[in-house]
Order: sequence, then C-alpha cells, then structure tokens
Amino acid sequence: MHQSSREVLESAYQKFLNGWETGEWQAFLDTLSDDLIFQYPAGNYRGRHLAPEGKLAMVAWANGHKEAGDLILITPSLSIFQDDWGIFTANSAGIYNGEPYDGNEAYFLRVQGNQIVEYREYIGDIVGWLSDIQ
Repeated sequence: MHQSSREVLESAYQKFLNGWETGEWQAFLDTLSDDLIFQYPAGNYRGRHLAPEGKLAMVAWANGHKEAGDLILITPSLSIFQDDWGIFTANSAGIYNGEPYDGNEAYFLRVQGNQIVEYREYIGDIVGWLSDIQ
C-alpha cells in the first residue's frame, strides 16, 4: 500500500521524536534518502549540507547526540502540511551536553516517495543558547 506524503512525514516525525526521547535514532535515519539535504542553524553542523554529504552529516549529528546521552522530550505544538512539506513546531525539555535544556524549535521535512529528502531545523531563543554550545 502506498503511503500519502502526509503519512510518510508524520511517521518520520514520530521516529524523530522517539530518537530524542530514547537516544535510538536508527528508525528515523532509515527514513532518510541518500540524497538528503540537511540544514542546521548552529554548532558543528551549522549550514546547508547537500547530497551526499547531507545524509552523512545527519547520521553523524544523530550519532553524536546518542553518544553524548542527549535525551529530550519534545512536545509538538503545531503541524502544517503543504504538498511535499511538513512543518512541525514544538517545545522541548531535557538534557543536552550534560546540561538542562529548555527550548522551542521548528522542523521542516520534505518527502519524495517514501523517503525524507530534506530536513531543516530552526531553534528558538538561539542567541543565549549559542554561547553555551560553541
């Protein structure tokens, strides 16, 4: 059975949330295309990473969080779907780099077929947070 774009996006986002909550990222990583575009606003992965480096950077990003023991409970607040895009906003709290984390984010996922081909993240309150991670 063919899944709709929205079903693929919602499923990938749930796997993403589970990755943060459990530290197990493989189910989310399995949703990503080898041609992934990965865009991140800060730290070691700041910038826009095109294929094939995009997926490699996203895998390294997820593995880094797993190794660091970063666990965050993300509470979704808004989901918007348009064509092949899903936009998800959320509030979050947990442990990041061994420190308490409390923030808000927006995640943009683009689907093609049954795979995520683009991931963009925007972090709220980034000015104060940046000094802690750089």
